[in-house]
Amino acid sequence: GLEPGLELGPGPGPRCPAHGAALDLYCRDHRLGVCSACAATQHRGHDLAILGEEKTLQEKKLIARYEEMERQLKSTDRTIGEIKERVEAVKGSASQAKTNYVNKLGVLARALVEAGAEVTVLIEREERMALSQADGVLQKLEERQAGLSHSKQQLEATLRCSDALQIIQFSQETNTWKAMGEEPVWVPCDFALDTTLGGVTKALEAISKLIHKDLQGVSRQMERAEEIPGPEVAERCEAGPNRSLPIDLQIRGKFLHSYSQLTFDANTAHQSLTVSKAGRKVSHKEKKQCPAHPERFESEWQVLCSQGFAQGQHYWEMKLSDQWVFVGVAYKTIERKEESRIGKNGASWAVQLFSQSYSAWHNGHETKLSPAEYGRVGVFLDCTA
Repeated sequence: GLEPGLELGPGPGPRCPAHGAALDLYCRDHRLGVCSACAATQHRGHDLAILGEEKTLQEKKLIARYEEMERQLKSTDRTIGEIKERVEAVKGSASQAKTNYVNKLGVLARALVEAGAEVTVLIEREERMALSQADGVLQKLEERQAGLSHSKQQLEATLRCSDALQIIQFSQETNTWKAMGEEPVWVPCDFALDTTLGGVTKALEAISKLIHKDLQGVSRQMERAEEIPGPEVAERCEAGPNRSLPIDLQIRGKFLHSYSQLTFDANTAHQSLTVSKAGRKVSHKEKKQCPAHPERFESEWQVLCSQGFAQGQHYWEMKLSDQWVFVGVAYKTIERKEESRIGKNGASWAVQLFSQSYSAWHNGHETKLSPAEYGRVGVFLDCTA
């Protein structure tokens, strides 16, 4: 870093254009270098300082500003690195998911084509068997029909005859009705495909539901996800302790008996964070001037709650609308002036949420968590553990 009193260049200093003397004084009122003669005349009574001392004082201010810029630059570089790392992780996860699901859908499509071919063969075989059965019975019935028609014509001719002897002889010599025998038994064709293909039908119904309902539901969720505000908007999103507690989430039941209502402490909030008057919400906005306070975070964009716990069990929730945030707990001794992000030191624990990637942090050690999508995070603190 820069050191106070550092000479930035050789050579004589500037001189007073009116008196030719060295400019060994500095007028703070007019922000000009002046000589002793000017100080005794037109700058008499002004706020004057020895030029070298003023230079040293201003150098110290510039060095402090330089060091603050270095801290901010390191913090920004670290955040950029984390975001780039998460971006690569998201790309990798998306690529792997795309490959997996495209492959699975391809296998499903091929299986459907093969199943369709097998079902077609089965239906055609059942069709041939049913038609063959019907053709055999139909042929016998048509032969019987022809014989009955011929016998009927002979009977009609005999009945029209007036010769009594001929009628009696024809009746005794021929027994056409009995000669034809019994009519073939007709058993309806067995073409009950519902029984044969019942399992296939249920499988197709399940696949149809998957494609037309479940997958379309996923598509709608993805479309809604595309409407999430980008970084410029997300930076202005607000987050705060949840005011209401839905009773239908049974998984939270065992924690709700320890529920605590928390508020944010504005005195600890970084200058880039704004806490609502009620202390229920905090949002990231443009950096502003805040009253100096020994508990305020000066390096990290962080804020603590007003309530603290030393014993017992406590549970609270945070409703989130930002896509990048750390939520957790910390001792009051956590560093406020220097870089000390929650979860990255031994005095705090945190869960990091970035898009749909989650990690648990303590003392700088990261533990990857299962990916999910949450709009609310619950924190359970057991001081007795």
